[in-house]
Amino acid sequence: MTLTNGRIDAPCPVWCTGDHDASKNRRLTHRSNPAAVAAVERRGRLEDGPSIPVTVDLIVGLEQSHSELWVWLGPEDDASRGMAISFESAQRLSRALAQTLESAQQS
Repeated sequence: MTLTNGRIDAPCPVWCTGDHDASKNRRLTHRSNPAAVAAVERRGRLEDGPSIPVTVDLIVGLEQSHSELWVWLGPEDDASRGMAISFESAQRLSRALAQTLESAQQS
C-alpha cells in the first residue's frame, strides 16, 4: 500500500473511501466513512455533585496505515478525546461490551 511514481501498489480495501492522506514517507493511509452512534454521556464528577447527562455523537471508523488496521472511536465534536486502538483490541472491547450488557440484562 505505498505510492510509487504516483500509482498505488495495492488495491484499496473495500471499506476505503478513496480519500487518501499520504505522509512524508509516501505511505498511503486508507480511511473508512465514520459511523455515527447517538449516545448519552455522563459528565461531571460524582463527588462534586450530580453528573449531567449530555447527548453526544460518537464516531467509529477504520484506518489502515503501514499495513496495520486501526479502529478510531470518540466523540464527533472533540477529536482530542478520541482514540485509535488496534483491530484486535477493538474485537476484545466488543466482546467485553457484549458480555457486560448481557449480564446487565440478566439482573
